[in-house]
Amino acid sequence: MFLLRFFTAIFIFLIILTACSNEQESNPVLTVYKGTIKGSVYDATTNSPIYYAKISTQPPTKETYTGADGEFILSDIMAGDYIVDAHRDGYDNDTTFVAIHHKDTVNINFILQDFSVYLDYYPLDIGNYWEYWSGNSPNFSAEVISDTMISGKIYRVIEDKNLSSQSIEYKYERVDTYNAMVYRYFPSEEKEMLIDSLPAKAGQTFTNSMLMDWEGISYCQSIETEEIFGEARSVRTLSYLGHHLPLYKIVKGIGLYSFGFVLDENILKYAIIKGVEFGGNK
Repeated sequence: MFLLRFFTAIFIFLIILTACSNEQESNPVLTVYKGTIKGSVYDATTNSPIYYAKISTQPPTKETYTGADGEFILSDIMAGDYIVDAHRDGYDNDTTFVAIHHKDTVNINFILQDFSVYLDYYPLDIGNYWEYWSGNSPNFSAEVISDTMISGKIYRVIEDKNLSSQSIEYKYERVDTYNAMVYRYFPSEEKEMLIDSLPAKAGQTFTNSMLMDWEGISYCQSIETEEIFGEARSVRTLSYLGHHLPLYKIVKGIGLYSFGFVLDENILKYAIIKGVEFGGNK
């Protein structure tokens, strides 16, 4: 009887062991396919490495930051297709597409443009002066005469003068050097509004109030090189979306160059920028 019970117990144990073994074989561990993204981030102007640029992906995986050498690495990224973005405060973003395969390492480099290169499109130094003509006659002038504090922000005071009636209007503008945006304070509205996004690329739109006291949608038509005051200069051509709305041009190193309707355009004929005269003797 003892031997019968002993062998019965062994038989039952073997059955249980076999069942467990079969269960493990029926649930194998799935293979996880992963890869690595690595690269560097550089300054477009100086070609020097950019420290602490944020690297992220879409769809989201991981985030990391570049070291002092401008390099980064994202390891153990699930295989798939991603848009990788590089961002640093005060710079343009840069993005690229990558396809991650199992055990592969994808190398990418990013070039970021410092926003400071855009600031020359809208110089607001005290003493700067612009004179605009319509046809063969001077129409009005604008001069930066001082600065003032409004709601904790420093604005340049610009004296706009109608050269026919000699009437004067004052505008209050500032350039945010952090993001290269230009703002104007409207006393009648008691608020600040965007009048230009200097880093806007050709084909991009943004809300602004450059030529009016209400916000419209401005469209950056092109960024090209034209000869202005005897020198090849970068020119941004913009317009308001809609019918019969004005267009205007912003010239690097000069500022607002022309504006108005196609048949009634005001063009800059004379300027003083940072003490340098453009357009001959006044």
